[in-house]
Amino acid sequence: MSSEPVAYRREIDGLRAVAVLPVILFHAGFEVFSGGFVGVDVFFVISGYLITSIILRERGEGRFSILKFYERRARRILPALFVMVLACVPFALAWMLPWQLKDFGQSALAVALFSSNVLFWRQSGYFAPAAEQQPLLHTWSLGVEEQYYILFPLMVLVLWRFGVRRMGWVIAAAALASLGLSELGWRMQPTANFYLLPTRAWELLAGSLLAVWLTTRSRPTGLTAEAGGALGLGLIVWSILSLDGGTPFPSLWALLPVGGSVLVILCASPATWAGKVLGWGPMVGIGLISYSAYLWHQPLFAFARIRSIAAPSTGLMVVLAVLALGLAWITWRYVERPFRNPARVTRGRIFAGALAGSLLMIAAGLTAVLTNGLPARIAPEVLQMAAYATPLKGGPPGCVPVVGGNPDHCVFNPDLGARVAVWGDSHAMVMAPPLAAAFAARGYGLINLSHLGCAPVMGIKRLESWGCSEYKPGALATLLAPDSPQIIILISRWAPILETTPFNNQEGGVEVDKPILYYREGGPYTTPLTKAQIGAQMRATVEQLLAAGKTVVLVSNVPEVGWKVADTLTKEAFFGGGPPRPLSVSYAVFTARNRSTMEALAPLGAPSGLVRVDPSGLYCNTVMAGRCMAELNGRPIYSDDDHLNRIGGDMLAGLIVRSLAERGKLAPAFAAAR
Repeated sequence: MSSEPVAYRREIDGLRAVAVLPVILFHAGFEVFSGGFVGVDVFFVISGYLITSIILRERGEGRFSILKFYERRARRILPALFVMVLACVPFALAWMLPWQLKDFGQSALAVALFSSNVLFWRQSGYFAPAAEQQPLLHTWSLGVEEQYYILFPLMVLVLWRFGVRRMGWVIAAAALASLGLSELGWRMQPTANFYLLPTRAWELLAGSLLAVWLTTRSRPTGLTAEAGGALGLGLIVWSILSLDGGTPFPSLWALLPVGGSVLVILCASPATWAGKVLGWGPMVGIGLISYSAYLWHQPLFAFARIRSIAAPSTGLMVVLAVLALGLAWITWRYVERPFRNPARVTRGRIFAGALAGSLLMIAAGLTAVLTNGLPARIAPEVLQMAAYATPLKGGPPGCVPVVGGNPDHCVFNPDLGARVAVWGDSHAMVMAPPLAAAFAARGYGLINLSHLGCAPVMGIKRLESWGCSEYKPGALATLLAPDSPQIIILISRWAPILETTPFNNQEGGVEVDKPILYYREGGPYTTPLTKAQIGAQMRATVEQLLAAGKTVVLVSNVPEVGWKVADTLTKEAFFGGGPPRPLSVSYAVFTARNRSTMEALAPLGAPSGLVRVDPSGLYCNTVMAGRCMAELNGRPIYSDDDHLNRIGGDMLAGLIVRSLAERGKLAPAFAAAR
């Protein structure tokens, strides 16, 4: 995440400290550093500036060599990286379940090929592995930098003949194009926007452009330098403390930390206030070890979360953050510094070591991938419990795509006729297979209109639910078309739509997620909708279906748990310990969380076409008074902290069928069949 200085400047090492410390504290879970992720953007600017300065200086002196450039990169990046990955392997073998180890193997392969950012983009998704439990997730930024290092020197060599001034204009144009792509990307492909070089390049190019600009100009002095350095540092600090997971990023918002970094590099000096702050001894010391600190913090935090049944305590995360700095100093002193010294490690040895280290990581990664995570390491009863964590899928196989329809629409048992539809988000998706089985047993086919992260409510949208705005009109048109299903089942995770906050069960189970904010369809992502506005849209959608003569089954909230149920029970079987058994959550907490949903839907009343289904009667106040069960007879009924698995799903599907039969909404033969 850094590079060798052209002319050493203490304030740039201090800026590295400003970058790495918030990243560490953000990943440790300290909410005050909600925008700590911008430290990576600061690193990008520093890297772009220093790398370009080196290239321009050496090219101007006629001694630039691509081979020497990559030798420096190998010396700087690879030794500490290899040590960190190698140190992760024993803990991965000891603590990771087979699919976790397989994911780790894939990421080790990607690290060796400097394509981690591409891997994590491809792996992303609603049911993707939890980011906080992926030890090598942070290497995505190294992938971005290395890809930049491959392309940028070649661009400089091509453009050099046209002069530095024209080169600067090309770099500026490329940076503007990348920024524009980023601003478009967070609206259309947010995960690709976050991970991939085309939408991140402008941050490195900003540093490169500064280096080009300074080839013909001097850095500011006096009051201009004082004001510029203070403003730049202020922009970075403000971003760290004010941005959060709900901020579209990277986007125009990233101009704050990126612009702030450019100002600091341009203006800060030992004569300015910002330069004095950044040049303070401890800041410089942390800056010197910042690359290794960045490498160590994520695996320490990830393995702590993998090994812990409950969320690691704040005290433990503080200890691990300090340990990351300690390991960083050791790595800097005994790995980074020796390998950066050509007198101690020759070019031939550094390239041979790079090849050997890469081949070793590739071999380890392939072993984990091809053996599906070495399952023989794990006791059979642990693997059996862990299998309950596999989320149900609402699409093929078993669900036949609708010919000529939306590619996400499919029908279970089409020979029985698609007379029932389920519409909703991932909670509807996981319910599609058990519902299809329950209705097929009574002679009905079922069309699945579920879409990940897409609540069945017209007129609202949220930042993270990409494709939802395009999907919902087609789903609604399918439901209102001639010969469409008469019975429509609406299932969604309603509570966070109205509450906006992740779930906290008040007993140690805290959901790790961003705030969930909804906006008006067709409007900008500026002013979130209020509970009243969202509730009105929920009712309007139901009323539109009722007005079309449909029977609407409105399924209220399944109790959220806070703990990842199957994962928690698996860890208990694997490591021992865990929350009090049987695993359950407070009914009082559930009802408080569900209150806004009930109030929003109450004005619908009880029209003849509306069938209300309350799942809480299945899971709450049954085995234990005042508790909602997350496991029954030692088996989890959830795949994670809020999605039902097949056991819990079959229970809810049965309740839905019984509710329809009791209201006379099923054909007599259908209702009588048992």
